[in-house]
Amino acid sequence: MKRISYIQYPCDFLINSEYITGRKVAKQGIIKGKSRDERIKKWYTRFYNLLRKDPEVDSETEKEELAKIFDSLQVGDKDFTKHEIERSTSNLKEEKQTGPDNISPEVLKRCDLDDVILEFANKLLNDNVKPEQWSELDLLPQPKTGDLSDTGNYRGISLSSIVAKMVVKMILKRIQSKIDKQLRPNHCRT
Repeated sequence: MKRISYIQYPCDFLINSEYITGRKVAKQGIIKGKSRDERIKKWYTRFYNLLRKDPEVDSETEKEELAKIFDSLQVGDKDFTKHEIERSTSNLKEEKQTGPDNISPEVLKRCDLDDVILEFANKLLNDNVKPEQWSELDLLPQPKTGDLSDTGNYRGISLSSIVAKMVVKMILKRIQSKIDKQLRPNHCRT
């Protein structure tokens, strides 16, 4: 009898319950291809074509305008505070999938790592360098509708480092508070 110790995805429950009850497991969702390597290549091609485009900035003038706007905000680059990291940690949602570093929100919330993360975040801020690993994402295909043997019927969910998300949110909070003051009342605020 197969032992079920951990169910990672909702479909795992269905597949495992079908196994236990003796019902035949459907083969839908297996991408067409003669070999495992061919199927992997199809996934790679699908997401490469979707994600390879660089963000577009129309002109040098637009880049200069963006730089002026950012400079005028006077966001500041002082070190992050204990309060900022505590707020970021407390806002983490639990039971979320981990990114490439396999650090879960539960570990960050319960293991009192705020001082370590704060020191790390301040080093990143002061050195103006992000870790290479933060450019890596785990890309999970999520089925839409239709023929699940076709990669075109999946959308990609990208999972990044939760520590990276925490640092990005701390930076965003600083920028957002400055931008909100300059928005006209008829602009949308978050």
